[in-house]
Amino acid sequence: MKTHHILFLLFVLFPSVLKAQQPRSEILKNATYIQLKNNSVVYMDTVVIRINNRMGDYDAGDVINFQKGEKVFFGTISIEDENGNLIRKVNKKEIQERSYISGISLYEDRKELFFTVKHHKYPYLLKYTKLREVNRYTNIIYLDYSNYKTPIKRAELTIEHPIGRRIKQQVKNVDNYRVDTLGQTVSHKYTYSHNPVYYNEAYRSVNTGSAPQLIISPIEFYFGIRGINENWESFGQWIYLLNKGRDGLPQSEKEKIDDLIKDEKNKQTQIKILYQYLQDNTRYVNVSTLIGGLQTHTAEYVANNKYGDCKALTNYMCAMLKHIGVESYPTLIYNDDKVYDIDSDFSYNAFNHVILSVPINGDTLLLECTSKNTPMGYVGSSNQGRKALLVKDVGSRLIDIPSVKPDDVLSTRCYDLIIDGEGNADLLLETNEQGENYELLNAYDEMASKNLLDYFVRQTVLDGSFDILGYEVLKQGRDSAFIGLKIKSKINHIYKKYGNNLVVNPLMIDLPKFENVNQRTQELQMDYPIYQKYRIRMKFLDMKITQMPTDFEIQSPYGDLYVVKYTQEGEFVIIEKELLISAKRLTLEEYKDFYNFIVQVKNNEISNYYFEVL
Repeated sequence: MKTHHILFLLFVLFPSVLKAQQPRSEILKNATYIQLKNNSVVYMDTVVIRINNRMGDYDAGDVINFQKGEKVFFGTISIEDENGNLIRKVNKKEIQERSYISGISLYEDRKELFFTVKHHKYPYLLKYTKLREVNRYTNIIYLDYSNYKTPIKRAELTIEHPIGRRIKQQVKNVDNYRVDTLGQTVSHKYTYSHNPVYYNEAYRSVNTGSAPQLIISPIEFYFGIRGINENWESFGQWIYLLNKGRDGLPQSEKEKIDDLIKDEKNKQTQIKILYQYLQDNTRYVNVSTLIGGLQTHTAEYVANNKYGDCKALTNYMCAMLKHIGVESYPTLIYNDDKVYDIDSDFSYNAFNHVILSVPINGDTLLLECTSKNTPMGYVGSSNQGRKALLVKDVGSRLIDIPSVKPDDVLSTRCYDLIIDGEGNADLLLETNEQGENYELLNAYDEMASKNLLDYFVRQTVLDGSFDILGYEVLKQGRDSAFIGLKIKSKINHIYKKYGNNLVVNPLMIDLPKFENVNQRTQELQMDYPIYQKYRIRMKFLDMKITQMPTDFEIQSPYGDLYVVKYTQEGEFVIIEKELLISAKRLTLEEYKDFYNFIVQVKNNEISNYYFEVL
């Protein structure tokens, strides 16, 4: 499973670069020629990049990912001044090869051919050609520039294939498309450009916008075995046949399984025993050998080696369940922090991950087989709320993975403050986290990373001028998708007193930062709700509260809610706050009303608490 959240955190430790008047680099030309041969596909690219400043040097190079048996090389690589005068040609020794390591697995068998260059005078041009020939493919090309921040002045894509070959396409935001037939060859030509918008907007949509997208796939192909990609059912059947017969377990493993469940008759409990056995005795390693990473290693391989990638671990779990008479089905999914829509009428290789679907007791249990520390049935936020391909021998189909509900992501925080006459407070805070925060905190605790835990506490829980004296991670066992923190802290000068008026600094809800209406350029896509409840208990030593602030409540037209209530319990002032921001997709016009709600919440949150005292 991809640990997108952890990788994201590493990036946000560094400030984002503000949008500049001139981009750091620009692609002036990108001409791609693709030739479909009988048993292979050849990709040839000619690229011209203008590097405008020192930051642009990070774009002065390229990488070709490949696997054993594929033909790859870079042709002529040259650096020119902005007028096209040759400065130098890149030596072949500057082109290097290395293993591809994603940072989320222990081993990967893919490789990279790459080069990087640099020149001291800006702007300069980088010109080069590259080639890759593959004989195993399910997609001819997949281009999606939604996340691509480099402008493209002009791009051309040409695909040629014999007249008898059939391809299909899903194309968006392409300037021009033309198809021609000359003799026995069909030529498809696409032209497009890309002018990226400010890509760092909060919860930007990845399914709308002006970025080009080209998905082009063959209908008939040979990839290990013959495949047909007419629809999702035929594509799923090919996946099934490619992996058929790879679920055999060694006799020693069967005996181990029998021993594990010998005292348990309930099938769901048996599944849980085997799932936890999987978690405790295997590890995730990305090994994409054999048929290009689509054919799994055998269950016997995992049983003997105790590791595997998502396909292999899922297949191993499926084999164990088969041994005890439980049906289950590998389910292909696109694992990502964002939900990328999948068209039910356009099948292609749209997935990067595999989970397991287990029909039981009239419901479907979903198993994330790469996780070592989450409860059975918890597949993670990056798998939820999207379509996935359930693979069967007959009747493969897209299914909907359930979306996250507000109660699934509820974050509760209880503050206890004892405030002395100088305005200094001792704070004890207890939190209970679910959803993405649970996943982050659980992962950091398992990694025993104090730096990441400190960052989580200071940026997510106590973001402000707090002196943290210590904290403790509170786990509720491996069957729970909850995790807590107990934090001791001190706050100095939390209030100011003016006669009988007490002005207390607010303890603010963790509110996302949204662009104002005039700055927003992209539609809103919130795939998961945000739900927070705060309970703040304050005891003021040597003072008695005689008058409280007024309760406050607002709602948006889109199912969002914000409530603040003030009460007293003996010597304690109680402030209860609730914020619900529902999952939603909004146009720019609809965003105005939503942002008005956010502004009201923000203004109330930054406002001080006003009390009258004796």
